[in-house]
Amino acid sequence: MHTLIPLLSLLPLITAQNLYISHYSGYVAKILLSADPTTGNYTLTKGDTLQTCGGSNRLPAWITLDSSSRTIYCTDENWTGNGSITTISAPTDGKLKELATATTPISGVHNALYGKGFLAVAHYSASLITTWKLPLTNGAKALSTYGPYSLSGPHPNANRQDAAHPHGVHVDPTGNFLVSPDLGNDLVHVFAIDATSGVLSPCSSPNIVAGSGPRHATFKKSQTNRTVMYVGSEMGGTVTAFEVKYASESGAGCPSFNFLQGISSYPKNATAPNASKLAEVHTSGEFLYVANRVDKSFNGNDSLATIALDSTGLMTFKQLTNSYGTYPRTFQINKAGDKVAVGDQTTANLAILERDPKTGLLGSLLATLRIGDAGTPENENGLSAVVWDE
Repeated sequence: MHTLIPLLSLLPLITAQNLYISHYSGYVAKILLSADPTTGNYTLTKGDTLQTCGGSNRLPAWITLDSSSRTIYCTDENWTGNGSITTISAPTDGKLKELATATTPISGVHNALYGKGFLAVAHYSASLITTWKLPLTNGAKALSTYGPYSLSGPHPNANRQDAAHPHGVHVDPTGNFLVSPDLGNDLVHVFAIDATSGVLSPCSSPNIVAGSGPRHATFKKSQTNRTVMYVGSEMGGTVTAFEVKYASESGAGCPSFNFLQGISSYPKNATAPNASKLAEVHTSGEFLYVANRVDKSFNGNDSLATIALDSTGLMTFKQLTNSYGTYPRTFQINKAGDKVAVGDQTTANLAILERDPKTGLLGSLLATLRIGDAGTPENENGLSAVVWDE
């Protein structure tokens, strides 16, 4: 006698992956991306939501997930009074829970983990960088403050470059150095990291083309073992590549940065459209990706650029793709390299794009979800950050 097993029971379970987003309305939320094995269609669903990171009176601007401790670090971009930093527990099978919060200087726009249990925060309007010992406790004080930095002199874009504006904090592949693009000063601050104490020691800063406004950076080791830093400039709509030359294998001393190349984030090295704003740069495999805001390249939607990297780290423009929304402030490529999560700030939607890991090309829209209230152009509202849970 044979027992008949329903066909559906033989099908694989629906595959799913979590993401986390922050919204300028004052909350962090879990998002579920699921795929139906029978149709191959993807769906995004909003899960647990936590009013946090300063709440409704604040502006959650950036989140970093430490997957090993299941902790989210959220910084608040509040422009008046004080800002805040909040740690959030993010269990894989439980609800988001606020763990601790501390007062910071205003306009914490970006953060990054570094060393043996430290967090660095870039404060755009306050013209400084703060560091924090982890785990964060309620009411904690900053470990150190670097700045406020002064404006080095008149810069071409007087309206935006009225002061020093650190816009990001990024750790190099060795873990021994931290860099911070300064939009106001057209340079990148560089620090040597003491991993045990969390102390940052200033090094010489590479300069970027005047008026371009460096905003974001990433690192990549080329096939020829050359370490390259790629800096995305918001106002110039350009990416600048520097070879990183380390003083020693041990990490002692400061690195030097040798200019390699600068290109536009548009086809044929075209000048960025008027009023457009580059947001982020990330690498995956032998490719670099750039988010372009306010270029309206796709019937009102903005764009992502794909740039191929050769064996030495030099760049060649490859593709311009629809961001499937407006003002793509944030995006992240998953570890498998087959999907890109794009946070379109003003339209407040999360878009998942397919990616070919071999060719680097971005493909069709797999899923999209409107999350909370839409924003208004050039204002701190709408979707602010997205990360894959991995």
